[in-house]
Amino acid sequence: RDAALVKIGVAQYIAKDTKAAQKYLAELTVQSPQADAERLHYLLLCARRANDRAAMSAELDELARLHPDSPWRLEALLAMGNSYLVENQVDAYEPLFRACYESFPKEARAAGCHWKVTWAHYLRRKDDARDLLREHLRLFPNSDESSAALYFLGRLAEGADDSASARAYYGEIVREYPNYFYTGLARERISALPQTEAASSLVSAPVSSFLRTVDFATRARVRNFEPNGRAKVRLARARLLASAGLDDWAEVELRYAAQNEDQPHVMGLELATMAARRSAQDQAIRYLKRYAPDYLYMRIDSAPAEFWKLAFPMPYREDLERFARQNNLDPFLVAALARQESEFNPKAVSVSSARGLTQIMPSTGRELSRRLRIRPYSTARLFQPQVNLQLGAYYLRSVADSVDGRWEAALAAYNAGLSRA
Repeated sequence: RDAALVKIGVAQYIAKDTKAAQKYLAELTVQSPQADAERLHYLLLCARRANDRAAMSAELDELARLHPDSPWRLEALLAMGNSYLVENQVDAYEPLFRACYESFPKEARAAGCHWKVTWAHYLRRKDDARDLLREHLRLFPNSDESSAALYFLGRLAEGADDSASARAYYGEIVREYPNYFYTGLARERISALPQTEAASSLVSAPVSSFLRTVDFATRARVRNFEPNGRAKVRLARARLLASAGLDDWAEVELRYAAQNEDQPHVMGLELATMAARRSAQDQAIRYLKRYAPDYLYMRIDSAPAEFWKLAFPMPYREDLERFARQNNLDPFLVAALARQESEFNPKAVSVSSARGLTQIMPSTGRELSRRLRIRPYSTARLFQPQVNLQLGAYYLRSVADSVDGRWEAALAAYNAGLSRA
């Protein structure tokens, strides 16, 4: 009953009736600790929507006092921390993210909270930046930012004229993270280090010792895509079903094998192949992400070429290349953006109402269509691959020009807005 009573206020909040939700939740009394923690969390969200920081702090303090271990307190810390993060108020968000990983160290999002604190210290070159980077690796060795932590430890070592340590950090990235962003940067940094034979053979014993203490999971992986006996039976049965026009049954067969037997990546590849045959590239990508989730750790030569073509497809290639050329863009960068934004689903709609392959907002589409003289224009045209790619490529070029061609900043601005980048 308590949970249901709180959900009335949550429904008002979701319906954007913020004042009614805030009044209702503030006057509500419930006995269940979980329901009360949810109530306080949504009061904080109401205050955030009204940009009332004092009220947000009051609700957060009440959560910490009454329900310190509740998952709703974690949600509240993240909500308030992120509200300061997008305004770049480091001193305000740091204690919130610190409380997140200190109070909830086993939660999946704790690593991201720790990284936000660590990154802020690195950017400001605080004396403890190196210690925080190493702590991130010790506490969260398999986080999404592990390769970044290694890379910036290498940069700090270079800044201290410690080439041996820098080489050790960069070498760890190159060996263990074959397809990551920082891998390419690490190779460039290694090539810029002193190239004498003696220098190239230098290994930093302290760094090597430190890395041995980090509890990394096995990272660089080689997958065997040759089906074993059981997998061959599954594949034969699925292909027979598909040949009879029973694609749904074939997929059930393959999904069962992927979830319960010992070669999920082989089943994932077959599922992706079937999806691609019906031009569902987005579904093919999702199958590979689900059943070969470590694909970014796999060496290119350890999987069939077809695997990589399905994981990184180039649908609508003719239009994509034409609009990339018109805007002086690398077509592979435009394809990468579309893959990240929509997984090449031309009908994709985000929670913020961005649409199509390159996720254009209706208001942005209207403005861009005027500039490009696309007539007639309607929001529905954002679902047309040709129109969406034309607008997306043009917009990416304009954003890149606004940040002087710095591509990391341009992609961040495309996703989160120019002011934030």
